[in-house]
Amino acid sequence: MKLDTGQPPPPSPIPASPHKGCNSSTCCSPARLWRTLQNLIKQNDRKGLLAFFKDPRLEHIVRVALTSRVSNDGSLLPASQRHTLVRFASPQLATEALPLLGKRLTDLNALQLALLESSESTVMALLTQLKLHASTEEMKSFVQHVWGQGNTSLHLAVFLNRPRVVKALLDLGASVDCLNAKQKSVIDCCRDQSMLDILSPPQKKKVIQHKLPNMEPIVVKDEPVVAKDEPMVEPMVVTEER
Repeated sequence: MKLDTGQPPPPSPIPASPHKGCNSSTCCSPARLWRTLQNLIKQNDRKGLLAFFKDPRLEHIVRVALTSRVSNDGSLLPASQRHTLVRFASPQLATEALPLLGKRLTDLNALQLALLESSESTVMALLTQLKLHASTEEMKSFVQHVWGQGNTSLHLAVFLNRPRVVKALLDLGASVDCLNAKQKSVIDCCRDQSMLDILSPPQKKKVIQHKLPNMEPIVVKDEPVVAKDEPMVEPMVVTEER
């Protein structure tokens, strides 16, 4: 039997709501978002990438895209997983890249991963979306990220002959003066004349002045005019007849 203390009874405890676990469409885990972004890039899924940047978790997605990296270091992986490493599209490209960019494709950001794994249109979609939602300073830091042996994104885009990406990177402030560990500039990585034309601004036309040899001034002297005797002609007077 409960005693009447004159105090109101304590409130009944509110039943705890069932916990809603994260799923692929609601989770804001950076690791999970980064994994999703990598898959879209590797599958060259441009439409999926554009849809991803319309997700309610946009703020987290942009942060992950700007700051995440792929180590892509074979020394950190067991032999059974080294087949997952990101490589150039063909052995020939890898051979041509060796003296220019070096051997290592390590510490790749989203842009560099896209350059290696996706089409140019997908790379441009990624850049466009990030430019819409990131600050100028964030984008500048993003495009200047150094990977492998001191290479920039511009080194890679030029080597892979991606003209639209190169123009976009230049507009975003990418520097053409950086030297990598091989002491190669961006221009050294050109394999196509049209790419060289994009990187080299039109030269100002120089006026070449030809120096004439020293010559004595030419003095023109007036010669005296000799008057010639000419027969005098009497003036003709016309009179009217009456």
